[in-house]
Amino acid sequence: MKNRVIWLYVIVTTVLILAILWSLLSGSISITFFEIATQLFSSGNENVAIIRDLRLPRIILALFAGAALSVSGLLLQAVLKNPLADAGVIGISAGAQLFVLSLLTFSPQMYNWSPVAAFIGGVSLAC
Repeated sequence: MKNRVIWLYVIVTTVLILAILWSLLSGSISITFFEIATQLFSSGNENVAIIRDLRLPRIILALFAGAALSVSGLLLQAVLKNPLADAGVIGISAGAQLFVLSLLTFSPQMYNWSPVAAFIGGVSLAC
């Protein structure tokens, strides 16, 4: 059993690394991995600078967002002692929807503030 878990961890880590490499190399700018690896910390190539300044921060942000979502789901399941628990069980989703609906009903021109309203609603009705 322990051997299977180790192999699963290796496979998932390999797929994650391949996805990161694929996201670095794909896009409208055609560049090789060798160019990225050799010129990532220098300011000579404009294409590498675009990848360093735009793509790499987005990849890192996506990794941290995914990790935060997985940890929050794990904590929610551990606290409720229910392996099928999600945000709807304790009212987080309903609270977020209620606040967004209220915002859009009373002030539709503030639709850009919908994520903030969802966060406030999820936090306030979950507590």
